[in-house]
Amino acid sequence: MVGFNSRPWATLGSNGSSYADLPYLQGTWETNPSQATYNRAVLTNYTGGNLGAGLNSKKLQREAANFLSNLKFIFPGTDIAAAKINNTEFLAYLENWSFNPLTKGSYTCNQPGYFTTIAGNEGKSVNNLYFAGEHTNSFYEWQGFMEGAAISGINAAQQILRDFK
Repeated sequence: MVGFNSRPWATLGSNGSSYADLPYLQGTWETNPSQATYNRAVLTNYTGGNLGAGLNSKKLQREAANFLSNLKFIFPGTDIAAAKINNTEFLAYLENWSFNPLTKGSYTCNQPGYFTTIAGNEGKSVNNLYFAGEHTNSFYEWQGFMEGAAISGINAAQQILRDFK
């Protein structure tokens, strides 16, 4: 997430959402548009695969600069200075989930064949084994998000109550 002292994407008529296959940018969105102002906003750069796994939070300034070097191709006219807070550093935060001891992983990333082999069966129980987690919510609902984890927990609890009445 990188803080900006302007909203260059908004001046182009965008809400900050983008998808790309650039070296340092895969998907963006404005992190908190309801709190953004003309001179204060945050843009999230959401990455996965090798790019996401290779991000180094100890080199935050370099990682932010790499992202911003690609952002200008998505939102022309975006100036790196728009993200500098004191002409030398970026206001940024980086979380690499694979290095976080509380997660040691990532969000759902469905592989080829998912829609023909697994879709629709994500949260179904097997005998007395019940499944919950963001990955067990439907791809078409909230898979990959906290909302999906909460919904799947409720669904698993309801299955258990129904099966053990």
